[in-house]
Amino acid sequence: MTGPTRPAGYARYVNPKIRNQIMAGVLVLMFVVIAAASILGN
Repeated sequence: MTGPTRPAGYARYVNPKIRNQIMAGVLVLMFVVIAAASILGN
């Protein structure tokens, strides 16, 4: 349960397809946050 080993093993365990889905989800989340900030800014 040490910090450095768990993320590396998790990243190696996750399929590239799932990793791409996670990256796409992060990008969508960032886009939603930016859109909400711009809407609230107006």
